[in-house]
Amino acid sequence: MKKLLSIFITMLFLLIIFSTSANANKMTIDTNASIPYPIILVHGLGGDYKSWQRCEIIDYLQNNIGLRYGGILKANRERVLVDSTDDNGHDFYAISLEPNNNSIDSLALALDNCIQSILEKTNANKVILIGFSLGGVTSRAYLVEQLKAGKKPPVRKLITISSPHLGTKFAHFCPLKVRVDSLLEYMTENATFNINIDEDTKINLDLSFLAKPINEKISNLIEKIEENLNFTLDSPALCELMPPDSAYGGNYLYHLNNSKMPSPDDIDYISIISEISDVDNKNMVQRLIKAIIQLSSGNYVLDENLGELLEFLSNLIRFIIEEDSGFNLDNGDGIIDSDRQLLNNLPI
Repeated sequence: MKKLLSIFITMLFLLIIFSTSANANKMTIDTNASIPYPIILVHGLGGDYKSWQRCEIIDYLQNNIGLRYGGILKANRERVLVDSTDDNGHDFYAISLEPNNNSIDSLALALDNCIQSILEKTNANKVILIGFSLGGVTSRAYLVEQLKAGKKPPVRKLITISSPHLGTKFAHFCPLKVRVDSLLEYMTENATFNINIDEDTKINLDLSFLAKPINEKISNLIEKIEENLNFTLDSPALCELMPPDSAYGGNYLYHLNNSKMPSPDDIDYISIISEISDVDNKNMVQRLIKAIIQLSSGNYVLDENLGELLEFLSNLIRFIIEEDSGFNLDNGDGIIDSDRQLLNNLPI
């Protein structure tokens, strides 16, 4: 992931931010060019400013491109909580939106507080937003809310990297966690089977004693996933990333994606797509995704979907802990389909 994100950021800064003209037919590169507006790095779900440090992006931008790092800001929807920046003009800033698993609208309000603080420090009238994953959706929500409030967003460019603009199937974990208790109840009540040995012999097989161990297995796996993700699977932000075309939700993104956004004449919109191909796992993953969607909706099939669910959770933990495990959810970056990352695919 470090290598992937580094490639994105390198291309981003060299080919987009340093371009001499947004409308030029031929884009030129000048690494000595000054940054016209301060850049704000917006993290993804469960992340913070350290996300950019772990990927070595902050060091790279300073040492390889020569940008001046302004420090960090932490903010919630009410105010700026931590400000390690100074009043001297700098090129880019990393921020932390807290709590990092809050609703997207709350994160957008926190982003607004960061933007206002940076504008005051730099005396700039606009910023450039770079959002990774959820950070791209949060940035769009900020733009929409600014327009609703009758304001003109002080943003010159919005650049999203691997952002789930049309949702992610990973969001089906949200209703699944809520239904863990009901799953236990279902398994307990539906674990008795009548088996015909022959014409004269029939037995009743009660497997309800397996319900609790299986349920505990699911709960433990979910807990392990949450420990590695740094957010809970029923967090508001993840639930709001349910695809709009899903039969089990998607209301938040449906309304956001159909809300008015600033004109491209005022803001440059760029979406960077992350895609990792893994042909061998594609068929298996499609079955697992189908199973988890069915389980999330309450359509439990004990002898088929539950086994696939356990396999899915086990593989997902391996994917989270071992970056090179090769586990891939679909044709995108492993979490978000390629088409769902494209700003061009939004209804508006």
